[in-house]
Amino acid sequence: MNKCGYCDRKIEHEPALFARGRLWHVNHLLCDECGCRIQEEEKFEEREGIIVCRHCYLYGKNPRCAGCLDGIDVKYVEAMEKIWHRTCFQCSICMQPLNRQFVENDRGLPMHRNCYWKELLYKEIVTSFISNK
Repeated sequence: MNKCGYCDRKIEHEPALFARGRLWHVNHLLCDECGCRIQEEEKFEEREGIIVCRHCYLYGKNPRCAGCLDGIDVKYVEAMEKIWHRTCFQCSICMQPLNRQFVENDRGLPMHRNCYWKELLYKEIVTSFISNK
């Protein structure tokens, strides 16, 4: 039986959020930093059992880098709806720093455009080769 992590009432055929390994009624999931209610379509972060709303994640007292998960106390890059240390915002293929012109692959990882197209072409060639055998 699915019960709300806040009120412990049954959740049946109604919208719900999943966090901390449990379901929550919409408006019953609260940010652990500011106490605001996390809405149905709102993005939130969950790390080590702590839930924070998007605003607190980006601008709260302990913002964390999406790359290394360490705290950010210096200049940072905001991209892909996350914040990163400048040195952590790098291409997932060549591991070189990224600038504002990048693409996000189907796994949600940032890449240089050239690396993205090389990877896509490589996959196409391999898939074509395997299916022609």
